[in-house]
Amino acid sequence: MLGLGFHFLLCLGLTALLLLVYNGNLEKDAARTTTGHAYLPTERWKFQNKSFSKRITENKCFLPALNPWDPSILKYLNPQSALNKTCKPTYPVRSYFIKNTLRVNTTMGSNEHCFYRCVISIHDHLLQQGQWIKINETSGNEVNCDVTEVKCKMNETDSYHFAHVNLVEKKRGKIGPNPVANDVYLIILDSVSSNTFRRAFQSTKQYLEQEHSAVFFPYLNRVGVNSRPNNYGFLLNERAEDLPASPWNPFSGEGLDRVICNRSVMEYNYIGKDFQKTGYRTMIDTDWFYSLFESPNCTGFGMIPTDHYIHTYELIVDSDSPEGDKNLSRNIHKGACVEPHHRPIKTLQQFANLYPNEPKFSITSFVMLGHDDTNNVFRGDKDFKRFFEDMSDKIMAFVSENNPFLMVSVPQKLRMNNDFMTQLRENAKKLVTHYDIYATLLEIGKNNHGWTESTLFSTSAFTTTGRKLKGSSLFHPLSEPRDCHSLLIPFQYCICQRKQWEVQNRELALQVGQMMVQRINQDVMNSPYSSVCHQLVLNQESGYRVIQFEPKEDVKEIYLIQIEVVSGAKYQGYAGIKDGHLRLYTTTFPRMNTYAKQAWCIPEQFLRHYCLCQK
Repeated sequence: MLGLGFHFLLCLGLTALLLLVYNGNLEKDAARTTTGHAYLPTERWKFQNKSFSKRITENKCFLPALNPWDPSILKYLNPQSALNKTCKPTYPVRSYFIKNTLRVNTTMGSNEHCFYRCVISIHDHLLQQGQWIKINETSGNEVNCDVTEVKCKMNETDSYHFAHVNLVEKKRGKIGPNPVANDVYLIILDSVSSNTFRRAFQSTKQYLEQEHSAVFFPYLNRVGVNSRPNNYGFLLNERAEDLPASPWNPFSGEGLDRVICNRSVMEYNYIGKDFQKTGYRTMIDTDWFYSLFESPNCTGFGMIPTDHYIHTYELIVDSDSPEGDKNLSRNIHKGACVEPHHRPIKTLQQFANLYPNEPKFSITSFVMLGHDDTNNVFRGDKDFKRFFEDMSDKIMAFVSENNPFLMVSVPQKLRMNNDFMTQLRENAKKLVTHYDIYATLLEIGKNNHGWTESTLFSTSAFTTTGRKLKGSSLFHPLSEPRDCHSLLIPFQYCICQRKQWEVQNRELALQVGQMMVQRINQDVMNSPYSSVCHQLVLNQESGYRVIQFEPKEDVKEIYLIQIEVVSGAKYQGYAGIKDGHLRLYTTTFPRMNTYAKQAWCIPEQFLRHYCLCQK
């Protein structure tokens, strides 16, 4: 049984620390994109602090007072879209495990013969499928791999096809674990914002807060455009994206996205290595065929990074995977009514009960629940609540990625530590980033075995030697000042609020819109795909919107311009007037609405935001 009393759960997730982080934005359209983020209309954020100066002369962060039930978005919500309420299984699951023994109910007669094979990961992009082995109808077969594919035949025709995850204990490594170290479970919900979590996971959030004293962080600010650059932040302590010039701050440095993409992340300070060095058992699991760092065409880990790497299951089951089997996927998901989040939850439960005398660190990423449709997130509430009811005394963290959400649950000894809980709740009121999560995880990995009910946290900050941290541990007083510039947040993702108002200025919208479209078209022309993508044309009649911000001393006018092109694509960019000249500050333009059907002709990469396929 998974007890939350002795573990950190970061939703994101830690050893019995639960941390959840989100990587997505709330934008104008209730639509889906090929990056998998579902967007709702921009929600109206009220300011917590209305003491705006006449002109902004310094960086300050006014955090929004979030309203998850803002009237402007209610028409887009459909909490009843729950597959597991209406799905009726049509494909009987006849294979199952009893401990490590695989059995199959052969109900098709004596002419049916069943086989299994192990599926083993070589690295992120390569798997190895073993030889088919006949299953003993009487005693079953002992299986010594985590991912198993089962197939039955009757008269040379497939009569059954399924796949399972059943974790098999690995031998203990050379490093002996600390006997009092806590488990750490990091749970990632992709494309689930702070407000979406509060709407869709009401039962789970309430349960964690009431029964496990979990703390909700509403102001986690993403540091990258989507999952991979944010994963660099809280798992590698690396900044993927540039810190571009903005109307409020100068250019502050280039990011390392291209460099890291082409190398193994194991060459960097991947946080899992810190737990492995202290004897932790480790697992990484996802519900998508891309792992944490490889989408769409990066190296990723380049090796097997954990004791249990369940990526191989999705490689064969996900129908979009190059190695995926569409019939197998249909049997599992539609035939057996198994939603994508069901299997990873079950696997995490099994991992939590494995290695009873050794500490465990896991990362479980749920992509499909909120990736294509925000309403799907409602489906997971009861399932996750049931899962956490079996957890006690762990560090857990729920994490998401774009104004993401973060929730942290800690072991009982820290819940009883008034100094710790007071500091944690105080930090939850502030702007935090994925870099702060990394620093927190690092501190847990190094120090959690020594913490007690009387350990002081509020009198000092966490520091470490040999590694320059970009963030601060959430368990101690946070570094100041806390604004987007000082915390290395690219300005286009910043959730700090500035005084703003909508204006009617068609001439400005078209002028900036032409600058944006020209930049987009130039990027396409400079790519290998100029011959297959149309040049975009600005819609000059409709689809534009102009938001004006309170000016800064040297920038007299600051605007956010939203535009639409003739093909229907929507974009936005920041512009300002300085010394009488109009300047476009934004250099890349993630599409605000769906683009999969228009950009199908080029491989998965950022240019799909721009491409309108010619055929």
